[in-house]
Amino acid sequence: MQVTLTSECKELYQKIYSLAYVIGTYSKPQVALLYGITMGGGAAISIPGTFRVATEKTFVLFVLCRIETLNKCFCHETVEEIIDSLESEAGKTADAWCISTLKRLREVSPLSLKVSLRSIREGDFKLLTSA
Repeated sequence: MQVTLTSECKELYQKIYSLAYVIGTYSKPQVALLYGITMGGGAAISIPGTFRVATEKTFVLFVLCRIETLNKCFCHETVEEIIDSLESEAGKTADAWCISTLKRLREVSPLSLKVSLRSIREGDFKLLTSA
């Protein structure tokens, strides 16, 4: 029996999408740490997870179309300011990403958001001062 490249590709993509579905619907929270270029298989197994933590060195090859929105909304000092900025952006553009991000932020603990933001900001500062 000869296996064609087309059937092998279909099988591979079926496995990839099945894994992404399992990761995205898994009942236990997952944290993906993204550093450097994130694409292909790395993106496929990290993006569907519950939480994604990116550093200033993270570069996702496909997030580029939203870089202005990300910079505008997440440059603020407090969680409340970030949420206000996302609400404003979602109201102006009706961007599905902004709307789904707001929904997710509202589902999680406000304290955990504040702790996470502070950790990220302090981590950025430590990286800048140690370089």
